[in-house]
Amino acid sequence: MLGGNGVVVHLGKASGGMDPQEAIQNMIDNIQTVLQKTEHTKVDFLLENTAGQKSDLGYRFEDLEKIWKQVQPLSPRMKICLDTQHTFAAGYDWENSQEIFQEFDQRIGIKNIACIHFNDSKKECDSHVDRHENLFQGFIGEKNLIAIAKYAIKHEIPLILETPGDANGEHHKEILKLKKELAE
Repeated sequence: MLGGNGVVVHLGKASGGMDPQEAIQNMIDNIQTVLQKTEHTKVDFLLENTAGQKSDLGYRFEDLEKIWKQVQPLSPRMKICLDTQHTFAAGYDWENSQEIFQEFDQRIGIKNIACIHFNDSKKECDSHVDRHENLFQGFIGEKNLIAIAKYAIKHEIPLILETPGDANGEHHKEILKLKKELAE
């Protein structure tokens, strides 16, 4: 109804002492139900990886792969939203961006990334804390963010800025800086 191309869905948690594998199976069952009940739409269903905070599911690529392999064959609308801060917080150091993208490609396929939530991180790598930071002001770092952006551009993956912004919530300065860095 809104005219969007997709809906980004955060994976759930294994709460109440539930076994994580049981929780993943519940997630798979629920995603299948949603996809079946929305067959009439053309909107993509995008799973977003998590930071692994507390009992979050889907912060390791192998968990996303398990969900992906059981659900995606049922619907071509199933895609992934890869979040740079969540990936970093989950223990994937963007210093090794080529290796991260290579592992993702082997497990799920780069062509299945519908968009990247593009942000820096207020917390260190492998912190399992979901705290986004403005571009070039956090622990992911300028060099690594530029490498991610270049990879996304090369593979025609849209970047969606998901940062706090300045004191007014504006993002003009960081977007201009990113464009300048990419032009060099």
